[in-house]
Amino acid sequence: MPKRELSFYDDDLFNFNKEETGSNNQFLDDPQRSTEALREDYNVAFITVDSLSFKVYKKARDLGYTDGLDSFGKVFPAIAPASFTLPSHSALFGGHLPQVLGDNTSLGLSRKNRLFNSATSNAEQRNIIAGFLLEGKDIFDGFRQRNFQIKAFCGAIFFEKVGDKIGPLTHYFEGDELTYFRDSVSMKRTKEDVPIGNVKTIVDSIESVGETPWFLFINETSTHAPYVFNDQALESEINAKIKQRFVRHKALFQGKVDPNITYENTGKVFEQAQIAALNFFDSQLQKLIEKLKQTTRRNVLLIICGDHGECFGDATFMGEKKSGYFGHCWNGAEENIVVPLLINIIKPESNQED
Repeated sequence: MPKRELSFYDDDLFNFNKEETGSNNQFLDDPQRSTEALREDYNVAFITVDSLSFKVYKKARDLGYTDGLDSFGKVFPAIAPASFTLPSHSALFGGHLPQVLGDNTSLGLSRKNRLFNSATSNAEQRNIIAGFLLEGKDIFDGFRQRNFQIKAFCGAIFFEKVGDKIGPLTHYFEGDELTYFRDSVSMKRTKEDVPIGNVKTIVDSIESVGETPWFLFINETSTHAPYVFNDQALESEINAKIKQRFVRHKALFQGKVDPNITYENTGKVFEQAQIAALNFFDSQLQKLIEKLKQTTRRNVLLIICGDHGECFGDATFMGEKKSGYFGHCWNGAEENIVVPLLINIIKPESNQED
């Protein structure tokens, strides 16, 4: 059978190559040399952008809404480990990052080039040529054993840490490593209720570790319904509709279909809101990275990816488009499993001329 490209790639984005990226992504040019250079003295920033598909990233990029993200390296379409937050993060924390589409294995993500490898998984016998060989039960434990300070800022309910309520992903973190934003997915949330809306808090936490190397993890939920925007006028125009439809649309999943809400209209409004939320994330991301570059003297290994995607009325299964699908958890839907992925080395301001 001929190779089938995913249906929503209508330009040359599917077929990346080194010439397109040049020196903008050191992992493309030489993943082995890049990871060896990092082993001695580096920090790590790993950000998952909740519910963000490559399809929506591409639309936002075409509108000029992702200039910050794109300035930090090439963004690739990749297959997420799962179609919703809990299993996807469990896989990510085990070192299984999204797999780049096509034949591009030079990102350090193929079987022999995986970025994070367990020292107990016969990695050396599999001829690992790049990436990090970590002791421990997960990537955080592995970096702890390398004397890294772990700092995590998370919004999804699976990271819940409020009184006796403990989410199923909190056990990856020890002591005060995890900061949970309890209102991150509430209907009344504001930009201060999501992790990326608290750049100063994050940077202050990083600065508190002093000269110790750090591993910063962020589970960002501004891109998860009901979404958070940066533009107050846009929020008044769109987010109010989103919140109304978000509440009423729950009836659709319970078989109580409101004839006044069409699938098509609901999907369009939801997608517009997520694109606006991605623009907010992008502006805050620029502030965060610039602050981190000023704070650290080390190179930063930056990883940004969607944990899964989102359906806005249509879902594509094996090339066949079907209607009536909203949200995520739809295993096999391309809109749910193809996500953006960026991996690059960010130099601190003190190193910019090196």
